[in-house]
Amino acid sequence: MHADDREPTGWEQSRRLLGRFLGGGCRLDHLLQDSSLESEEAARCRFYLTGTIRNLMLLETILDRQIPRRPRPEVRSILLLGAFEILENPDQTPKIVHFAVEQAKRRVSKPESGLINSVLRRFPEALAKWKAGAGKDAASLAILYSHPAWMVRRWLAAFGSENTRRLLEWNQQAAGVYARRIDLGTGAAASLPGAVESPWPDFVEISGMSWSDVSAALRAGTIYIQDPATRLAPKLLGVGADEAVLDLCASPGGKTLQLAQAAARTGGRVVAIDLPGPRMIRLRENTRRHADWPISLLGADVRDLNADLLRSHGLPAIYDGVLIDVPCSNTGVLRHRVDAKWRLKEADLDNLTRLQSHLLEAASRLVRPGGSLVYSTCSLEREENDGVVETFVAAHPGFERGEGGVALPWESGHDGAGSFLLRRKP
Repeated sequence: MHADDREPTGWEQSRRLLGRFLGGGCRLDHLLQDSSLESEEAARCRFYLTGTIRNLMLLETILDRQIPRRPRPEVRSILLLGAFEILENPDQTPKIVHFAVEQAKRRVSKPESGLINSVLRRFPEALAKWKAGAGKDAASLAILYSHPAWMVRRWLAAFGSENTRRLLEWNQQAAGVYARRIDLGTGAAASLPGAVESPWPDFVEISGMSWSDVSAALRAGTIYIQDPATRLAPKLLGVGADEAVLDLCASPGGKTLQLAQAAARTGGRVVAIDLPGPRMIRLRENTRRHADWPISLLGADVRDLNADLLRSHGLPAIYDGVLIDVPCSNTGVLRHRVDAKWRLKEADLDNLTRLQSHLLEAASRLVRPGGSLVYSTCSLEREENDGVVETFVAAHPGFERGEGGVALPWESGHDGAGSFLLRRKP
């Protein structure tokens, strides 16, 4: 990936997209959707862009120490991409610098090309010097592992120094790609050449598969790309014989499909609801290959749901089980959503917990007496998990807390997730 004669297409696209990201207001997943590159160059672009954003604070800290003032965006993007490549392959520094400078000559002034050459050549030494003087405090860990300092401070208080470092190291590794095998009624999931079995039933790692094979399996509906952490909440809820279950905030649909597959076996039914618009479009797209499964979809705001609205769409007004996967801080999935840590502010947690509490309250009204309610997040923060659940149970004596908790990535080996079972008393 670092040879002098490589094609610059993927690199050039990553430079453009990085510039847009640094300009603010652009999410990484949206930027990557804009890429029209062929598969190999698209993968190259994703590698450069994701890796640079994942390590952004460390790269900028080392680069800024060598430059009196931050350069203009065009130069800054080239420096960051080159620094990331050197971070990944320090032995290839001369080749990486040569490539970056050759690309820079086509885009920036001669003095700026000279600056890029000088700064990138000194980058390994500057990085080593900074590491030698770094401490073990929150500020140093934040730079070393490229996380906001406030986030590191919170984790040190919640998890301790050793586990915080394990979590930071986890987040800085490239994420594996997993898929859940889907049994289409044959009694066994389809064979996937190149897939690697995982410790979790029905989940395989597909990082090494060719994209054409993955695409064919997706079109056939025999796999669904999702992390093994997504199995936790549907498993807690379950679908009994002839039961109707409700999946709220259901897009993109991975949990919906797990519940619907179970319902197809038990004679149950799944109703999946999310906001009208892009989220509902994505949910429909991801469930359309399983039209024979007992899934009903409705575009609506969870907070507006009531018996009359549900009945007007021919849906049950009350359910044996309800799963609500609430919007959250995403701190359990930063390995995948590498830009989320730069968007999130500590003050956002208060707003999120208020929204989560409102959504859980709305979901609870749709559970029949004796039924089950599962609250789900992809957060590691206590406020968004146990905090919301404990506050809800204290205010609703008709519900009692059951199984569940928070899966921690360094222990589970997959994304972090909160899943909590609440039972409504008969």
